[in-house]
Amino acid sequence: MGPRVPREKAPWFVQFTTGGRPSTRKRMLFSLAIMLALVVVALVVWLNDPASGFYLLMVVVGLGIALAQVLSVRWIDRNGTWAPSE
Repeated sequence: MGPRVPREKAPWFVQFTTGGRPSTRKRMLFSLAIMLALVVVALVVWLNDPASGFYLLMVVVGLGIALAQVLSVRWIDRNGTWAPSE
């Protein structure tokens, strides 16, 4: 296995979803689950009132953030480390 990339040199989506701070895999997966639950709530509200474009925007943005979280977990597992930078 090659050398691990420090957190400061991670791609922008990893820095965005982790806030640039060290995190744990469990926290990231919990955050992903909460984001997907909020997306489901926004989707249900939007389906009950399709004229409200705000909830559609919330669904799209929420799915984008959830995708970034999935990609971040995958990137950290393959290239980075969950340990804090020293």
